Amino acid sequence: MKWFLTLALGLAFQLAQAQHVYNYVYVKTLPGRQAQYLRFIQANWAPARQALTATGDVVSSQVLVNPDSTQFWDVLLITVYPNPTIFAKREEIFRAYFSTQNGGPVLPDGLKPRELGVVLREENLTEPQPN
Repeated sequence: MKWFLTLALGLAFQLAQAQHVYNYVYVKTLPGRQAQYLRFIQANWAPARQALTATGDVVSSQVLVNPDSTQFWDVLLITVYPNPTIFAKREEIFRAYFSTQNGGPVLPDGLKPRELGVVLREENLTEPQPN
């Protein structure tokens, strides 16, 4: 009986750790800056997530562009993390990644992300736990 309880607790812990976290970041680029913002994403955001996918710290990532610029957002950044523990450490993980890059993030046209767009909202969703 004791081994069964230990096994059940171990499986419950693994299931909790396997729960993906979906991070959605809604961005509104500043007028005339969308192309520059997307260059920043291509030079920094995408390679970081690609590298961290290889290490298992990111499951997947995607950039979506809303063709209707009159909407409240025009760029959506999606990152899927393997579990809540990695998600909680994401800033530390990305800081470590960028510290290995020569000079940190690449700034196309010398502009920082805040000069290209505004993060309107960030949502974090998880998969439902199995019953």
